[in-house]
Amino acid sequence: MAESDIPHSSSPDGDLFHSVPKELADLSRWEGNLREYWTRFGAFVGELVGASSVMVVMKSGEGDQSWKGIAQWEGQKPTNHLKALFRGQIPASAEYCLKEGVLCRPLIAKEGSESGYVLAVALPLQASRDRFVIVSLLPDDSESRAKDALVRMLLLTELPNQLLVRQQVGRASDDVRKISSVLDVVAQVSPEGAFIAGAMAMCNALASKHQCERVSIGWVAVSYTH
Repeated sequence: MAESDIPHSSSPDGDLFHSVPKELADLSRWEGNLREYWTRFGAFVGELVGASSVMVVMKSGEGDQSWKGIAQWEGQKPTNHLKALFRGQIPASAEYCLKEGVLCRPLIAKEGSESGYVLAVALPLQASRDRFVIVSLLPDDSESRAKDALVRMLLLTELPNQLLVRQQVGRASDDVRKISSVLDVVAQVSPEGAFIAGAMAMCNALASKHQCERVSIGWVAVSYTH
């Protein structure tokens, strides 16, 4: 995972919990592109659980089976050693989540130095064949606080699934409207028994439906358009 290719976000100042309802609403009604969504989602998870680093990773449902980082967020920066240790465990943590669903594991950089917990949750995206996992580094050696943070992460896992399902339903609705539009034109043309009458009916139907000033039907024969 090339870090330079992954969208970053950093922790803003202010009272997080005052902004939670608005952030939940914004993510639930998201209309932007997915790359920006994952960055925003990772930042929200990181702030809500008190993580120092969050990575959203994806494994393709076809072809390349390696884990790729698609969004990254950093709050209170860990030491370089702990950060490197955390990043080195991301693929294994994500793979574990595909089998078990969640991960809560202590992470110790060096004896007597900075430590924390690796938290990971598989994201149940029913509308995608790709597999997604969100992995967080919690800069805290308390098991109870780590488990509390994991519960918070689990409460947010349905947000991306709701977005993808809504987008899929929207695309299906667009397809239905397009098919319905074609059938409307066909219904006006099909009663005509002759080519000329059918062609005129099609031109009139298309002009009426799309508010065209002119619609023509022609064919090419020996480099000449009729």
